[in-house]
Amino acid sequence: MSSPLRSLLLFAALGIAKKYRKHMVNLAQIEGALLYIKGIDAARRSTLALIGAFFIASLLALSFLLLHIAIILKLPWDADRKLIAAIVCTAVYFVLSLFAIFMAGREKFWMKAAHGNAIVQKALQHRARE
Repeated sequence: MSSPLRSLLLFAALGIAKKYRKHMVNLAQIEGALLYIKGIDAARRSTLALIGAFFIASLLALSFLLLHIAIILKLPWDADRKLIAAIVCTAVYFVLSLFAIFMAGREKFWMKAAHGNAIVQKALQHRARE
């Protein structure tokens, strides 16, 4: 092959390689962001399992015990008021534990806490510039 033709082919191959490399870097960034989001989801699910196993069970047990403690304790009220007060305390703890489960399970909360949306936006911006 002659030298000018060889140089031209080499120059064309380098141009194609640079363009291909940019696309591969963008693809790798998007894949990395996807894996990061999946990691956030795995962390969220693991935390939910721990919360469900420990925190919520302990709150429910506490509400059950408070029901009995409130009934047994001698309040300066009649028996009906004592029972209503115990039921209200139990219901409040139960509702709070359900609210904690709901808040911890929200995907929006986890994405915001781990800055997942920012990473996805950054990866997509690189792709949009091409």
